[in-house]
Amino acid sequence: MKNLSVFRRSAALFRLAGLILLLSPLYSSAEMSLIRPGDLDYPVEDARESFRQGNYEFVAVHLGDKVEIPGLNAEQLATVHSDYSVRELNYRWQTYDNIEDKPEKLFAVRRYCTRYNLMMVKLLKEKKRQDATRYRY
Repeated sequence: MKNLSVFRRSAALFRLAGLILLLSPLYSSAEMSLIRPGDLDYPVEDARESFRQGNYEFVAVHLGDKVEIPGLNAEQLATVHSDYSVRELNYRWQTYDNIEDKPEKLFAVRRYCTRYNLMMVKLLKEKKRQDATRYRY
């Protein structure tokens, strides 16, 4: 009798696990965002690391029909569009997540982009200055 109740419990657990696996595809990427809570914590360090690796790219926010690159003025935007690549932090085509509907998340992403882009501009200016003043034989 005891073996039968253990069998029933294990069968119920097996059915529950199967149901979870069956329903897991229903949780599409619309429910899960690509931006995790810890990803936006250190924009200055992220920009420095990216620059150190030789990856001179700026970050942007995809809003509807346009891509917004926060923290840059018009002259810097023109330079970025012509000389550097731009990485979007929220991939609308993968997440189907409207960041405009979540003001706290939009604010966090814009803040991260602004700090990251400003640090990248600063690092690029320093590099340009160092390259210009470097003594060459």
